[in-house]
Amino acid sequence: MYTKMPASVPPSPSLEPSTNWAEKNKALQKEEATTPDGIERIDFAHMTLKTVEVTLNDLYFSGRITFEELSALAQVVVLPDGGIAGSDEWNATPAHINRNDIDAWIDAATKRGSHQEAATYQRARALIDALDGQPLRLSVTT
Repeated sequence: MYTKMPASVPPSPSLEPSTNWAEKNKALQKEEATTPDGIERIDFAHMTLKTVEVTLNDLYFSGRITFEELSALAQVVVLPDGGIAGSDEWNATPAHINRNDIDAWIDAATKRGSHQEAATYQRARALIDALDGQPLRLSVTT
């Protein structure tokens, strides 16, 4: 057991949020569907991968969805084959959340007898239908 870290182990990065992240987060918030009254609404059909991440985190940490619902929604996000997760290119990639695809996945899982998988997709579809167009947050400009 080490009492201190060996010299070969680099020091941990600072836990303080970087200003770069704050600037990127502001830019992403402007990208979301904001009405003239400043209310940002959920629009699953036009989300990027980063917008999905931010939206699902907002919904979960505000208590509007459970962890199981968060997991079900994450199952229907089509991730790209290439790219580096978290890069600007990755974050700007459309999430391709398509109700027709989800319906096809439900049918295919049911035909295979994968009832739990079908139930997960059904839960995600119901959540998307219920949450789409709902207010996410109020955008306040100073």
